[in-house]
Amino acid sequence: MICFSVATKDNQLCQHSDPVSLPAPPGYLASTIADLSGFGLPDCPWTLTVNPGKKIHIHLYNFAPNIMDNSLRRGACEICLYIREASHVTNITVCQGNVRYKEVYISQSSTIELHIPQAPAAAKIPRRFLIYYQGIFLPLN
Repeated sequence: MICFSVATKDNQLCQHSDPVSLPAPPGYLASTIADLSGFGLPDCPWTLTVNPGKKIHIHLYNFAPNIMDNSLRRGACEICLYIREASHVTNITVCQGNVRYKEVYISQSSTIELHIPQAPAAAKIPRRFLIYYQGIFLPLN
């Protein structure tokens, strides 16, 4: 049996555009929680901070079905996560046929902001993925 906790905001709905601080790592963020509450979407991005000297390591677990709807053709990719660090933005994509798990990002600093793009209104298949975040120390070169 797998046990874990998904970060939520006390069953509230997003009503402003201020970033929402996440609990200290490690933790999970779920696309379904973002879609239901608005937290983690562009209007209420998540902010993650680790202790100085640590970096933030992001992993993605994709649980989407392999069947594509008409809005995405076989082999198509979609952006599932934006990561902003200082003035730099990284787009994380999921493509049809990709593996279910992948390491997607290691920060350069101890604070990042992330959000999931709004789901397309025409999407027939709900998004189903988890984002796992953790603080790590990287050896000095």
